[in-house]
Amino acid sequence: MITVEDVDPSCTVRQLKQQLQQREGLAPEQQRLIVNGQQMRDEDKLSDYNLNEKSVIHLVLRLRGGLVQTLIPKPLN
Repeated sequence: MITVEDVDPSCTVRQLKQQLQQREGLAPEQQRLIVNGQQMRDEDKLSDYNLNEKSVIHLVLRLRGGLVQTLIPKPLN
């Protein structure tokens, strides 16, 4: 868990993602950070989001899109 005290409000969202990568091993490109229903942009500073000690930043992983194919077994004759 990262608390408000752990981060400098003048750091960017990208820098926070880099901290999360060091702690959790998740590449910044896979991370989406959401606060108050709004996706945080990499170039913004944390102070742009008016965070306080009760703020919650949600980490959502970007999953690769792709086709899921279901195979239906055929009877052996």
